[in-house]
Amino acid sequence: MKKLLILSFLLLNIVLYSKNITSHNNYIVRTIPNTQIKSMINGNLWLTFSNFGVLGNVGQWGVESYSCMFPGNSGIEYLYQGALWVGAIVGNDTLCSVGADGWSSEGEMYPGIYESDTIIERSIIPSSPIFDTLAVSELDFIAVYLDTYTDQAQCPNLGQFHQAMGLKVTQKSYSVFLSDSSSNASTQPLLHEDYIIVDLIIKNIGANILREVYIGLYIDGDCGPTGALYQSDKCLDDVCGFIPNIPTQYGGIIDNPKDSVNIAWIAESRLTGFVGSAAGIETPDVTGIIVLRTPNPNCKTSFNWWFSNQSDQLLDWGPTFPDNPYDILLNQINSQLSPGDPQAGTPSFDNPKADIMKWLYLANNSYDPDQIDIQYAGKDTLINDTRYLISFGPIYLSKRNGIPVVDSSFYPGDSVILSVAYIGGEDFQIVNDLPLWSQHPFVPAGDTVIPFDTLPNGNVVPDYSYSWSRVRYDFTDLLNNAKLAQDVYDNPKVITHVPWGDDTITQSIVPYLLPEDTIICDTLDPYFHWPIPIIVDQDTVDWTGDGIPDYNGVPAPSYPYYNGEDIIIDYLISERDRGNIKFKFNLLNPGNVDLRIYDLSGRLISYPISRYFQSGENSINFNLNTRGLFFYKMEYNNIIQKGKIIIN
Repeated sequence: MKKLLILSFLLLNIVLYSKNITSHNNYIVRTIPNTQIKSMINGNLWLTFSNFGVLGNVGQWGVESYSCMFPGNSGIEYLYQGALWVGAIVGNDTLCSVGADGWSSEGEMYPGIYESDTIIERSIIPSSPIFDTLAVSELDFIAVYLDTYTDQAQCPNLGQFHQAMGLKVTQKSYSVFLSDSSSNASTQPLLHEDYIIVDLIIKNIGANILREVYIGLYIDGDCGPTGALYQSDKCLDDVCGFIPNIPTQYGGIIDNPKDSVNIAWIAESRLTGFVGSAAGIETPDVTGIIVLRTPNPNCKTSFNWWFSNQSDQLLDWGPTFPDNPYDILLNQINSQLSPGDPQAGTPSFDNPKADIMKWLYLANNSYDPDQIDIQYAGKDTLINDTRYLISFGPIYLSKRNGIPVVDSSFYPGDSVILSVAYIGGEDFQIVNDLPLWSQHPFVPAGDTVIPFDTLPNGNVVPDYSYSWSRVRYDFTDLLNNAKLAQDVYDNPKVITHVPWGDDTITQSIVPYLLPEDTIICDTLDPYFHWPIPIIVDQDTVDWTGDGIPDYNGVPAPSYPYYNGEDIIIDYLISERDRGNIKFKFNLLNPGNVDLRIYDLSGRLISYPISRYFQSGENSINFNLNTRGLFFYKMEYNNIIQKGKIIIN
């Protein structure tokens, strides 16, 4: 039902927008907003954008044939609909403006009425017909929309309870970054095709002071084959979760601040679909969202998910916890609007209190456990229509008129930037059995959720060392692309050239710069900081950037694989004995080889060899005596190579 409602909403708008056109002061003007959707297909992540606060085609297969296809041209999608949510306290009211509310056909953000109020395209490629010196990637999309419409005759889908906060959103999306901003894309390594960076510039153009402002991205995945044929079935078997920090088994380092990634992800719950028309079709990969920059250092990230099922109020459900005051109030309001339903799910009601529910989700400062790490109403958590919300706040300026802002006020004229990346990760699925709660390997019988942990700041969060997701799925490629997106957004060890800066930075101040280097930097930018080395165990493992966006490609990363040709590695698994592994490696030069095997928790479980080998092809045999995903670390002549071993 939800698909038909939203589809009819968008088709109605398209018909109205095409017919309500007049001439005014030498401009083409519509009496209602000039909405548009358009797809980025130049990279390996094909994502559809709009100029009304929505991601994806929302079922408009005849307008755009996909929402988020990954890899590009694979025929497999990981998005039905995404939307921007912004909530705030305005006087005595709690308001929320949304691109889409997640269930009904309501939308509260729209572009202008002029012919030019569409999605602008730019490119850094000089030979492109959309080349523009202001572009930062191979393909940029720029869209502007507002929440200021209040007339249902002008915007029929506003909903009767919408109250405008006075928000203007400038959305800038960037796809494929070249390592030297070169015009010759064919010579660049294919490192930066699996993610799209999005800047959201939020401005208060109204007359009211907004307080406790939170921004969220709502995602309804519906992972599976693309097309209307599969829509009603593929939405019922998704799984989602959250990664606050890169786990040690994926190369994460506790003392590396860049490994605090805050990634929300969604995928099929197993390799193949198992509902209706989507049954048996492989959906092997994953997509996610990582935050790259928040408007101020006090912003907190929240992750919440729920199941939508408005035909059964008890099955419309999301995790809530009695020690979270936001969750307590959320459930109280839900019980008022849905009598007999003790636990909140979809915050979509024909009632002004629905805005309060949305704000409570946005602002609750908590992480829900991964979907397969909590039991649902005595049942398994899978066969439901999953949605998640990743949110950030409170949103306010770091400084106003040069003075630090110490409260959560967002004054008229204030403008902030939130930067995120939409990321794909390949080879996510490892097994094809269903993750039934009774099979959870880390939860004792009778428990209904994994243990929680109290952080030094007092926040209570899931203890991810008990998470089943880390065992069932392979996050290697997703995390690699997340780190690439981080480094492209703010290049490590690079001070950004800002011509209007007033300080000269020389080699004597920043020792790693070459003597001939002299760089001008805008030290008034509140985000600026000196690039610093990240040192762990007396080794420099990484560098920070300077806090200023670069949007510039970086060389091939050293994590988690070494990409040179000095060593070539392969391994074979005996069909007769699944745990018996023959590990083959070809060395360009002789040298000492040290091989270690780790499990998913990062624990060393095998140390097969540490000795001198001649150049050429070599091999060793060892046995792990178990199935699952493991990681190897090989050191050879000061070269470290990491990789994975899968035993089915």
